[in-house]
Amino acid sequence: MKLINLKVKSSSAEFYTIIVEITDTIKVHCNCGAGILGKLCKHKIAVLSGDKNILFDQKDELVLEEINGVISKSDFFNLNNELESAKKAVEIAKKQESKAKNKLETAIKSGIKINS
Repeated sequence: MKLINLKVKSSSAEFYTIIVEITDTIKVHCNCGAGILGKLCKHKIAVLSGDKNILFDQKDELVLEEINGVISKSDFFNLNNELESAKKAVEIAKKQESKAKNKLETAIKSGIKINS
């Protein structure tokens, strides 16, 4: 097993610690609020996506590249694409919901036709 520690930026001047555990799988832990609860957080996604801007110390770029070498052999990108597709579908559905709600509101205000 290999453990890799990275410091990543937080919204404050502080940092969060990401721990990447590599065996025959890759596990990522973050000590932010969501991460402590085992939830998905932007810090985990950024590290797994290879986003150098998340690094608290740019000296960790080589470590991030090492992680990305492992990630490139995993299902991460397929899983992340599935999540992004689901988010887009939700966004489209919310727009459709808003249009339908407005249409119903308008109909209620102006009168709903009674079919004979």
